[in-house]
Amino acid sequence: LRNGIINNFVVDANKPLWLKVEVKEPLLKFYLSTDSKSYTLLGEANDGEFKEGGVGIVVYDAGITQFDEMEFSR
Repeated sequence: LRNGIINNFVVDANKPLWLKVEVKEPLLKFYLSTDSKSYTLLGEANDGEFKEGGVGIVVYDAGITQFDEMEFSR
């Protein structure tokens, strides 16, 4: 991702990206998509390793970031 390439697709700075977080206790899996249909696994974490904390979204792009939709489901 650091170089703008993830598993055979290129991340374009001028196109939208979709981030999906899947939580199946105690695992959290993080996915990225350039088309909202096909997702690539970015990484995962074991929530059981932490005694306390929270989940949030942090973005650093040295410019403007816009979230036009956030969806949560169980």
